[in-house]
Amino acid sequence: MADRPSFLNRIVAGLRSLAVLAVGFNRSPWGLTGIATGGKAQHVSLPIVLRLLVGVWWRSAWDIVMFTLAYRWLTKRTLSFREVLPGSVFAGLLIRPSCS
Repeated sequence: MADRPSFLNRIVAGLRSLAVLAVGFNRSPWGLTGIATGGKAQHVSLPIVLRLLVGVWWRSAWDIVMFTLAYRWLTKRTLSFREVLPGSVFAGLLIRPSCS
């Protein structure tokens, strides 16, 4: 029973899970990925290739940040940034969440 976290720690862990999974992976990062497909609607006059590169880069960077937070916050063991970065980069670049 001593290994079990307190009620407050469980609530904080649950809110972190909700923030990372529901908000982070479910929401496009501030609508900036829309530059890739609808630049004129957002008053962006960049060539399509540049818009696609910006959209892909921004989404990949956002996914890497979200995977890093998920790996650090949602695991039982305390992990450092250096420990989770390779897996975060791998997941952020190669795994496309279906909700994006």
